[in-house]
Amino acid sequence: MSSGDTPPLGKASLFLALGLAGLGAVAAFVYPLVPFPEERAMRAKYEYFAAHKDELDAVYIGSSRVLRGIDPRLVDADLAARGRPFRSFNFGLDGMMALESDFVMRKLLELEPARLRYVLFEANTWYAGYDAKPGIPGTDPHSQRSVYWHTVPQTIKALETLWLSDEPAWERLRFAGTHVETMAWKLVSYGQGTRIFAKLTGSDADEISAEISVDVIADGRGYQPMEGLTDKFHTEGREVFLTPQAQAKYPEMITAIPAANAAGSTLATYNFPALRTQQEVVSSHGAELIYVVMPTVRGTPDPLALRAGGHVPVLFHFNDPEKYTSLFAFDRRHDIGHLSRLGTEELSLLIASSLADEMERSP
Repeated sequence: MSSGDTPPLGKASLFLALGLAGLGAVAAFVYPLVPFPEERAMRAKYEYFAAHKDELDAVYIGSSRVLRGIDPRLVDADLAARGRPFRSFNFGLDGMMALESDFVMRKLLELEPARLRYVLFEANTWYAGYDAKPGIPGTDPHSQRSVYWHTVPQTIKALETLWLSDEPAWERLRFAGTHVETMAWKLVSYGQGTRIFAKLTGSDADEISAEISVDVIADGRGYQPMEGLTDKFHTEGREVFLTPQAQAKYPEMITAIPAANAAGSTLATYNFPALRTQQEVVSSHGAELIYVVMPTVRGTPDPLALRAGGHVPVLFHFNDPEKYTSLFAFDRRHDIGHLSRLGTEELSLLIASSLADEMERSP
């Protein structure tokens, strides 16, 4: 071999480096072209928000408790009757936990909505594990929704949350590996070619409306009640809730909430940096971040501890059966985790009243 020849190992390294560089360049080009996932109407909601972003004063972001529990039309009508014209949109989604909700919030703010004043964000822990449940995209690490929110910054946030958690070390490592793997799928736009092509050619209208039609989203402004849903995924919980055993257990669960709320929380494993950056990004867009605790069947001491410690500026805490007694009546629940239409009507008016008070406090 002459002195000018490149050693075989050197050539292999060069080709590998060039290949990785090419892959990175292609990934960087393709990455922004991947559309929002269609699962659980996420994309349909995003498309609606994008089209009407400059008409909205507020958006509600969170899990199915938000999706099924806040009717923007009732909130808006009540505020209008108080002399405060208002228009809001419900961006709740089945199975959407805090890390995904945070990502969605940032994507909506990137659209620079002209008059958005309030972001009502469901107060959840920064849970970074996966409790895989069939049919719930937010709990499946390989769902399109999960892959989509695994940008590098959001994945780092998940890993930071895991580091702070008190989960066993092996469990943290397992979850960390899942997050890194999912991020890799995101970075290379794995399996997204067909969806990108459909988006670019405008041939994906049926896909966007596959789970929930855009007309239903427009009519309810993102809200969709549990009543009227007939698929097994949404009816099973109702059937269980109506059993004599569940009806007998329900009052016991509600009675235990105040003591659990009062027990307090050390917040020793809470991801405060994530909380601070979340508040900063909302403030930088000229909006106010309001954390909302939806009525549930368990105590929620963490948000109360955050408020007591001055870590959250505004908290609407509705998980209080002593203060909001009727909201916890059996007929205000559709199932153990979601409000009935009656419960939604009551909570929506409470949110309107709370927003009116907040407007008075900080006009």
